[in-house]
Amino acid sequence: MNRILFLLTFCIACGGSSIALAAEAYMRVIDTGRGWCVVARTPAGRVFLYEGGDRTRPCIEAVREIATGGVIDLLVVSRENDRRLDDLPDILEEFEVGDVVYNQPALTALLAPAAERLWLVGDAALQPGRVFDLGDARVVYIAGWREGQAARSEGEARPSQERSLSTVTVQFQFGAHSALISRASAGLSGGSERPCRYDQRIMVNNAANVAIDSDVLVIGRALLSECFLAATSPAFVVAGDALAGPLLRARLREEQVFVTSFTECFQLGFVWDETYMQSECRDYPGDDDVEIWMPSDGALRIAYKFPFQQRR
Repeated sequence: MNRILFLLTFCIACGGSSIALAAEAYMRVIDTGRGWCVVARTPAGRVFLYEGGDRTRPCIEAVREIATGGVIDLLVVSRENDRRLDDLPDILEEFEVGDVVYNQPALTALLAPAAERLWLVGDAALQPGRVFDLGDARVVYIAGWREGQAARSEGEARPSQERSLSTVTVQFQFGAHSALISRASAGLSGGSERPCRYDQRIMVNNAANVAIDSDVLVIGRALLSECFLAATSPAFVVAGDALAGPLLRARLREEQVFVTSFTECFQLGFVWDETYMQSECRDYPGDDDVEIWMPSDGALRIAYKFPFQQRR
């Protein structure tokens, strides 16, 4: 009888899934090629989604696997424009959505029918430090900019691609663990030693009010400034592609850096130059997913979903 009760309790705790243990939050950074998709589930089954993928289908497939209850409690849409919505319309049609944080007013018509509440970057109701409660976890809004909002100091030179400074940065927290998720770009220019400027500098300067130090830094395309990497002080970095090379290799051990696009380039030591797109560096969506497990008690774990030898 005791054994039956134990097995029943174990099955209920597992929820029929091997993704995470009962007292463990699970996050997956999806390899969508050039796009972005990060999905997390708490032990209580609450779901957080950052972005909606790229022109391939790995994002919605992962959301279907992880959001088994059919509900996304918090969706963050951080993109420069509404021209590449990718999996997002299908996700909105298929899943119930609670809160949505987004940075482009042009997306309101798409998001409003699907969401319970909308939070537009730049509105007075959404301030840095705003907490979105996911029951046993929480997501903190760190900062955000939308097109037309200055992500630089007065007098600071304009970046070459200022439109791409339209970003949203949040921190997922569970127990004593955290992951900072950001598409902040540090201006999309400069070499491996990028100076402290633009959106990343603004977050660093406000870190005393809204903390950004995290166990894991999930960063788009790894366009990092020195100051942002120092202020976040991550044990691990998950980067968007092989641009991670120079700065991250200089600051972190190889096993602390994970790349979800053009991973083969990173493993082979390539950096951004004429060799970057050679045949040795081809990338295939869906083979470089990174999984993160955050237990309520114990050390955070992180690994590629598939061993390097099994990738295409």
